[in-house]
Amino acid sequence: MRKKENKITVIISIIFVIMIIGIGYAYFNTTLIINGISKLNGTFNIVFDSAFITNQTEIEEIYISEDGLNLSFSVDLAMPGESDIIHYTITNKGTIDATLEELVVTSTDDSDVTFNCSSIQGDLLSGNSISGTITVTWNSDSYSAQKDVSFNAYIEANQKI
Repeated sequence: MRKKENKITVIISIIFVIMIIGIGYAYFNTTLIINGISKLNGTFNIVFDSAFITNQTEIEEIYISEDGLNLSFSVDLAMPGESDIIHYTITNKGTIDATLEELVVTSTDDSDVTFNCSSIQGDLLSGNSISGTITVTWNSDSYSAQKDVSFNAYIEANQKI
């Protein structure tokens, strides 16, 4: 009878040891693997949305390019010291938030004309707009009797990080 009890004890011990080894193997050998694909489909689209001129002395022109990236204008100032103000709205039509750096006005270098741009620096969240102005002034100390100067404005912006 003693032999039979020893055999049962040995068998139970072996089963117990195998269970402990199995549980230990499962515990230390657990690996979770996750596979997937992520697509980023954001758009970066900062545009001039609208623009108009105030303080006009003549019929003047303002034009926003079809893609909204350039604002061109032609002003006709009658005498030194006179100004026109171009009002514009910039809209973030993209899905990515942006940081506006500056509005750049380009023209021929001309000491008779100055530009004063309102600051547009800062964050422009997706779907939001910001308004600003560009003041074009014929300098009051100018001795030019007549002058044609063309202008173009564009936005410098980066994706918000």
